[in-house]
Amino acid sequence: MGILNETLNLQKKSSYEKSPSPFFVFLVAAPLSSLAVGTTSPWVSDGVVVADDTWENADVVQADDDTYRMYYAQGGSIYSATSSQGKNWTTEDGVRVSQAGPAMSVLKLSDGTWRMYFTRNENEKLVMYSAVSPDGVSFTEEDGVRLEAGHPKGYDSETGIVHPSVIQTYAGKYRVYYDTFNTTGSGDEPWRILSAISEDGLNFSIESGARVNPTKDMPDGTQSVWSPFIRKKKRTYYLYFG
Repeated sequence: MGILNETLNLQKKSSYEKSPSPFFVFLVAAPLSSLAVGTTSPWVSDGVVVADDTWENADVVQADDDTYRMYYAQGGSIYSATSSQGKNWTTEDGVRVSQAGPAMSVLKLSDGTWRMYFTRNENEKLVMYSAVSPDGVSFTEEDGVRLEAGHPKGYDSETGIVHPSVIQTYAGKYRVYYDTFNTTGSGDEPWRILSAISEDGLNFSIESGARVNPTKDMPDGTQSVWSPFIRKKKRTYYLYFG
């Protein structure tokens, strides 16, 4: 299957208002192997790093100068903050992308520029757009829509693209993982994690099925999965989610 069809098979969410108690689970996908599921019990809280509860859906990257940059949504736009050690953060002036959010995923491209994938509410559904930047601070929106609802089973019909997390696969393609909510015909499994694939990082096609299905794929029988966060290391992919 290659690297799980380049990271195809995955799983977990509940509604914004009635989300379950927060904990994290991860799925591991390695070359020519099955998916392994485990809980992140070894993780220990390092305390509060941002006390402002208006910051939403942060995404942290390592900036060009080896500091860390956190992107976050606040009040309908996306902002950023920097830190030398990842714990004490200083906000940066200005807006990174206006009228955007509540979620984003930032990726460094092979030419050294940065691309931010972000959501925007369009007719009560979230649609994914993108913007590019030479320095990770000054972003210019790119034309067109990157991804919108259209799963063949209608899994994304009620929410659109929620909490996107984008990665460049080892094969050079781009894959976005995102969660969705749909109650029609879904029984006790309203929230799922889906994916879409792209050759160029701009034109995405939704992939069939679900990467993570609650209840069926989860060892504890949980009924919802959400907020995927994908990373890779040493030819292995790690998908963290709530």
